Amino acid sequence: MTFDDIFDIISENEIRLRGHRFGIEDVLFYFVDGYSPEEIQTQLPTLSLKEIYATITYYLYNFTEVQAYLAQLESRQEERYQESKKHPSPVAERLRQLKAKQASAVTA
Repeated sequence: MTFDDIFDIISENEIRLRGHRFGIEDVLFYFVDGYSPEEIQTQLPTLSLKEIYATITYYLYNFTEVQAYLAQLESRQEERYQESKKHPSPVAERLRQLKAKQASAVTA
């Protein structure tokens, strides 16, 4: 088994488990939070233990690079979240208006 058998490198900002929509971060955030591989599998049941262990092994052998990758992902997610707050989609804006209208109706 090789790296290419387990992972798809979509870009320098996206590494997925081959055949899944999960990125390595989906496994690693659980692992870093203290989940065992078996517990991770209960959270991500379409992944095999082999794929989970391979992801953890890759993380441990490439700790510095993977930590930087995860930090970059979190930073980009926060940037997108802040941008979406500044410029909400029309659907999000409509939901916010409906929620405000309902809240004012309850207090009236």
